[in-house]
Amino acid sequence: MKLVFASDSFKGTLSSARIAELLEKAAGRLPGTCIFEKVIMADGGEGTTEAVLASVGGSMKKLTVSGPLGEPVEAFYGVTGDGRAVIETAAASGLALLQESQRDPFRTSTYGTGQLIAHALDAGIRDITLCLGGSATNDGGTGALQALGAVFYGADGLPVAPCGGNLGLIRHIDVSRMHAGIKKSRFTAMCDVNNPLTGPRGATYTFAPQKGAAGARELDILERGMESYAALVRAEHRAGHAGFILRAKGAEQVDGRAAEDAERRGSRAHGVYQRAHGGRGGGKVHPAVLLFYLFAVRCGAFVLPQQVQIACGYQVRC
Repeated sequence: MKLVFASDSFKGTLSSARIAELLEKAAGRLPGTCIFEKVIMADGGEGTTEAVLASVGGSMKKLTVSGPLGEPVEAFYGVTGDGRAVIETAAASGLALLQESQRDPFRTSTYGTGQLIAHALDAGIRDITLCLGGSATNDGGTGALQALGAVFYGADGLPVAPCGGNLGLIRHIDVSRMHAGIKKSRFTAMCDVNNPLTGPRGATYTFAPQKGAAGARELDILERGMESYAALVRAEHRAGHAGFILRAKGAEQVDGRAAEDAERRGSRAHGVYQRAHGGRGGGKVHPAVLLFYLFAVRCGAFVLPQQVQIACGYQVRC
């Protein structure tokens, strides 16, 4: 008998690799001879870096960054053998880093994720995959952008601290001091959802409750802030103040048929990496992905992929 163990992680408790180990141990008590195939799985959330490195090889880089509420956390990102970085939002800005009582999408920030990106850029890496799942934030990626040099201003001309509760206060985004490496880099966003950015099925109403939003009133406030920020990004782009660029390719559900593929081809979680880099899959990019990691640079010779343009509802050019 051959058994393939291909479980995704249990959010905040067990990793995919640990689950496979436990299943293998339990199956070892079965009568008869069994062959085990362990496949590390991920869906763009926590554990994705581990899954990618198990598939293609590479190393982990560890560093201390700012956590979801500004506290120091030990985070990491992966570097593949061919020099690409794989960065999980969950590693620096994830739900698992907070106690349930600490979850607060009005205050949490992706600043630490931006620090991971900056570290990779400082190391000379110019191909970065961003794994978007498992975050504790609803800040539209503004914290990450701040860590990379963006400054957000309110109507009074004073800087606004980027977080979910302040999105509606932002009136201008200064990208003149963004990290110089961004313009020379390629970014791939990995996610497994197709929710639009706003609306009844949007990112806020769907995911903010698990991040700590309590009740309809708080959700409505967060939603209005995200709508305001999205409108500002589009307006500033159209006015030519900056080119907002994300060369992105969304991944389908990364776990799609990985177990079947592992059985047939003997490979480990190859879908995680291949689908994010032009292999099998071909999922969609949605406005939530576009704005969550919207890297702002001065206009360059880039055009967003057609699927991004369609998702945004208009043609986006720089």
